[in-house]
Amino acid sequence: MSAGRWIACASRTSTWQDAFDGIWACASLLHVPAAELPDAMQRLCRALKPGGVIYASFKYGSGEREHHGRRFTDLDEPGLSALLRRVPGLAEAETWTTADLRPGREAERWLNRLPAARRRRDKQV
Repeated sequence: MSAGRWIACASRTSTWQDAFDGIWACASLLHVPAAELPDAMQRLCRALKPGGVIYASFKYGSGEREHHGRRFTDLDEPGLSALLRRVPGLAEAETWTTADLRPGREAERWLNRLPAARRRRDKQV
């Protein structure tokens, strides 16, 4: 991996357009309410340069829940595919599951996706 620019931001307030080659959203979008995920993903999509990619991970499951005062939106493959269909400009891409590597959490699974290689911009999204 080459050196690059790293910026931390909230997807809810992002106004960037065509700014990044890639976005790393590891275990962060899972805290966005399900109803707000399409808008959050659309904002991230707009921030990508044509051909850019987003890495995203979610706790494996379906639905919303609260655990120890924190909220989670869990997704499985059909749920993530349904979300991505609601985001113009993103294409399906590689999906895989992994076990949680933290001690005592080995039975928990994560859904990972490079959602979606950015489509070439034919029209403004």
